[in-house]
Order: sequence, then C-alpha cells, then structure tokens
Amino acid sequence: MIRLKFLMIIILMVILGLKLHLLSVVMRKKTIKKQKSDLAEIEAYGQLVQCFNNMTVEQIPELGGKGGLTSDFKIGDDLFVEVYCPDKAKSHKEAISKLGQQGTAGVSTVISHPVTGNEKLAVSYPTNQTIARAVSGKREKDQTRHNKKNILWVNLANKLGLKVKDCLAISSVNHSDQTYIGCFGIWHSFYGQKGQSTFPKERFNIRFDGLDSDWYKQRDHDGLFRERKALSAAIISCADGIVLFQNPFSEVALEKDDLTSLFKLYQFRPEYSWFDLSADDLKKRVDMCGKNIELLKVSET
Repeated sequence: MIRLKFLMIIILMVILGLKLHLLSVVMRKKTIKKQKSDLAEIEAYGQLVQCFNNMTVEQIPELGGKGGLTSDFKIGDDLFVEVYCPDKAKSHKEAISKLGQQGTAGVSTVISHPVTGNEKLAVSYPTNQTIARAVSGKREKDQTRHNKKNILWVNLANKLGLKVKDCLAISSVNHSDQTYIGCFGIWHSFYGQKGQSTFPKERFNIRFDGLDSDWYKQRDHDGLFRERKALSAAIISCADGIVLFQNPFSEVALEKDDLTSLFKLYQFRPEYSWFDLSADDLKKRVDMCGKNIELLKVSET
C-alpha cells in the first residue's frame, strides 16, 4: 500500500513537472514575442530622435479601457507615430513546432511560408495573403490622430525577417533563359486596390504565360492608405534597410521638412521608397505602376 502511494506521488510529480515545463515554454515564447515588439519600438524611438534632432520626440503613455488606443510617439506638436510588428503566419509556426517534436532519429523537412501561411488558398494566392498579413492588425485598431500628421512604423525584420526587395511592387528573377515575375504584396498592402490590382501567380513565366487563369485580383481589402486617409505615410523597417511609403490619399500630408528629416533615417533606401511633394503626382505614379503590371499579362506566344 505504501509503495502504491509512493508510486502515485511520483506519477503526480512527473505530471506536474511536465505541466510546468509546458507552461514555461509557452511563457518563454510569449516573452520572446513581446521582446521583439518592444525592440521594434526601441528602434523606432532611436531612429526618430536621430532624424528629428531639432524636435522633441515623446513617448505617449498607453490608455487602458474602451477607446484607449493611442499612438506610440509624438514628434513636435502635430506628428504622431504608431509602431507595429506583424508576426508569422500561425500555420507556419505550427509546422515548425511539429518538425521540432519529431525527434532526431532521422532528417525531417517542412516546406513552409512564414508570411502567407501553408493553407491551400494561401499557397495559390500568396500576394493576397501577404497583404492580409502585413497590415491586418491595423485595419481595425486605428491609433491615428485625425487632423494631424500620422506615420505607421511597420517592423518587418524582427519577426518576419523581410528585406527591402520584398517592398517592390513587382520583382523578377532570371533562371537559365527564362524570366519569372511576381508581386510579393507589401507594396499592395498600402497602395493596392480591391478588385483592380492584378497579380501573376507563382512562377509566372513572362515569355510563355499570359492566360487570364495565370493572374488574380486583389481581394477583401483596398490598400491601407486608401482605407486609412488619416495616415500620412508608413516607414517599413526591413532587415537590410528602411523604406518610406508616402500616402497620396492622406487628409494631412507630410511637409517638405518632414520628408527631409525622414531621409536621414539610418539605412534609408530611396530607390525602394515612394514619396513626392505633390500628392497628385504620387497618385499618378501609383496608378501607372498598376497599369504597367497589367501590361505584363501579354505574352509573346
């Protein structure tokens, strides 16, 4: 009887130990996730202080409760900045987690998509999934100040590891004697138009493809700039540089002094950025970019 009780105590201790271990793993993952978000805010603050060196950059205390959403920083009297650090797709993290649980008896592999996710539709229409992933957390949570200048600082480096080339409206790669094109989706998540913007499917061959079935439209949402006219611009922090997207549909545009200050951001990449003192000129460039992508639908066959 004593042995049985002792054995039951041992079993309970093992179960408790496993629960504590699982809890610590979950808490550690949450802590790492929180740390990466905090680092994004620290980076943004340091960068803003450096480039707006003749103005005061203040951190805004968070307000709790309903309607307590606030921007993260205030620059001078009329410029507000909110910081956002999107996470990897849930299905990607689950795939990696399962891979880690398979032990070391053999070599296991997984093909996963950190930004778009692994679902069938996500793999088939990756640009739309990137559009959803990049700014989904900011469509419902509006932290802008109306009638003020607002900048959304998006950190795509800490959790997603994206590079400035991923911010291109369209990109290409040459393989052997073929050229393949694609739209990653970050640019369209800000400038794209629902039901209008057009994307080639994965591995679109510019010489031989060109059927309507090889293309698909932007679905579900317009680009964030079209929905959120209170936003003046977005700063995209990537693993290898900073990209500036200016909003041509904004109610309150950035002024020349604001732009020249932002040009001083560490590792600023103007060749990947979209900005103009004229909102109309920037609109025309955005519209022309979309039309040029559609022109590529015409194949040589």
